[in-house]
Amino acid sequence: MPLNFEILRPYQSLILARVRTGERTTGLVDEILHDIDGALNLDATTRSAVETGVAHREGVLEIGGFRYVVVKPPPWTSDAAIEDRSNQLVIVFRRNREVAILLTETAFRQAVTAGLDQPKFPGLGRIEPLAPEILNAAFVNGPAKTIWLSGIHGRTTLKPDAKTLSGLNLRDALDPLSDQTYFMTAVRSKVEAADIDSSVGVSPRSSRIWLSSSADWHACREGVAAVLGHLSSIVRGNDDPLPFVALASKALDRLGSAYEMAVIPPQLLAEDPTIDPADLQELEHWSENTTFHIEESTGNEIRSVVQFGGEELGTVTFRLVGRKRGRFGVEAEFERGNDRLEALLNHCRREHWLRVWFDSGHTFNGDSIFQVRFRDYPFENFLWHDFAGYEVTREKPGDPIDPDAIGLSNSLFCWTLHSWPLDGGAGWLVCDDGAMELADFIHLDRDMLTMIHAKGSNSNDQTRQISVSSYEVVASQAIKCLRWLDQTQLHDGLVRGMRRKIGRAVWHNRRPSDRARICPICLRCRN
Repeated sequence: MPLNFEILRPYQSLILARVRTGERTTGLVDEILHDIDGALNLDATTRSAVETGVAHREGVLEIGGFRYVVVKPPPWTSDAAIEDRSNQLVIVFRRNREVAILLTETAFRQAVTAGLDQPKFPGLGRIEPLAPEILNAAFVNGPAKTIWLSGIHGRTTLKPDAKTLSGLNLRDALDPLSDQTYFMTAVRSKVEAADIDSSVGVSPRSSRIWLSSSADWHACREGVAAVLGHLSSIVRGNDDPLPFVALASKALDRLGSAYEMAVIPPQLLAEDPTIDPADLQELEHWSENTTFHIEESTGNEIRSVVQFGGEELGTVTFRLVGRKRGRFGVEAEFERGNDRLEALLNHCRREHWLRVWFDSGHTFNGDSIFQVRFRDYPFENFLWHDFAGYEVTREKPGDPIDPDAIGLSNSLFCWTLHSWPLDGGAGWLVCDDGAMELADFIHLDRDMLTMIHAKGSNSNDQTRQISVSSYEVVASQAIKCLRWLDQTQLHDGLVRGMRRKIGRAVWHNRRPSDRARICPICLRCRN
């Protein structure tokens, strides 16, 4: 039965490819459909084609496709007599040398992508996936609305393995410090192209994009035509589409020694809308139970003992190898092992399954190698002051501290009371020293909130250098206390401190006062 394209309105989720240089385009769409037909095994009883549309021209596009029915028992029963029936669609679009493949059965996207540029396939073998930097240049060039990030840092309770951000323009929201150990797995952004009027989602390393549901066949066809037309105009790639996040590396010879390996947790890929749910379920099975004990590592070659649930499966030599378009793959050979090990190795050879950390700062993730973009941020705008008359090795006037003694000795706490703010201005000064402190001191005036941490020096020698250990302590305290910059948190912290002995260490314009007179919610009110 012929496929009626005019009634179609599919969601526009596309695998993108380009005809290889020197390859002909005649008959290409029909040959690609034939290859996909074989990958789906439509002669089997569970899948059968019901409508076919041979390649034909519609405007600037050559289009072909077919509809097929999948019949299988639902996962909640073992009764083969209970069946779920679903209708699935395959459409291939070609505009000049750019090709888009639409598959509604997501489980087969990876199989089709894996067939690209493989000579054994007469259709898929004549087209190649686009390099990630080309997709970046085409579709990650405007305000980013949603970003899916995956971490390349070692797994820790201090940072999430993966995260999804949403906002107006996330280029401005990325953190130059905390986000430098993440790489972009997918992004949805506004594309700067005249013919594309909607945001486009793209997974660059998977050669996939997604747009939106189609109102009708005309909208679907014109949307794909615009995407392929825009893609054909891209002549220069972009390997750095977002600020701060980790960059892909193309050099195997820069890898250090591997110190950790893991099957990627499914949580790292769950937010990527292009990943098939069945793959995530299988990934969870192996991720939760597999451990690698590295015995030897020399750059891209790693020898490791593999265990599953505490049972040793065998010893494996993994080898990272370069592939086309800046991608990498995994070769794996085992010296000894069983069928379960062979099944694991087959998965590790797949895209998205294996992760390796190297002491050179590189991380192999799926089919790419990433390196953190470490950035140095020097301290600037120092305000220098003379500590003459004060003992720089003495932090407090006493320990435990007596609030009434602040200002009566030559300690750094006393210096703070007498000297802050440095410009001789006024305002509120609150000491909050102690466990769960906001800071050693909080200063409030009409225009600024200042958190002050005092740390006594280990020496009063005029030629002393910076103490790294003391700096790390103070810097850690300052970072921990950043949460108090929130007005509500500050209010709660100041009120809580009223119940402590240190709560009476409050000054207004350098005269003793009390916390009850402070209005921390309205920073403009200073009576």
